[in-house]
Amino acid sequence: MTSFPVDLLLLVALVVTTTVVVMLYLKLRALRVSQAEYEQALGETVAALDTAREAVATLNRDGRTLIMSLGKKIDEAQSLIVELDRRQFPAPPARGQGRPVSYERRG
Repeated sequence: MTSFPVDLLLLVALVVTTTVVVMLYLKLRALRVSQAEYEQALGETVAALDTAREAVATLNRDGRTLIMSLGKKIDEAQSLIVELDRRQFPAPPARGQGRPVSYERRG
């Protein structure tokens, strides 16, 4: 008779333990599914970041090429402006050159 309360207590403890183990198993299974989804999302993120890195590198390279081309074109344009200014506004002759000035009065 004295073993009945102890057996009942052990049975209750076994049921509680089994319930907790089943709940823990379900949570671990859900965590495993979440982990698989997280790994997939992380893989997609890594692929997207690699693509973005390649795009930035390409943009940087193309930008550098464009800047160099624009610099050359600007230098050419400045040279043309100087040449046009030289042709449009020729420099006055230096002193001592050109037609002599006569100070005689013509009458």
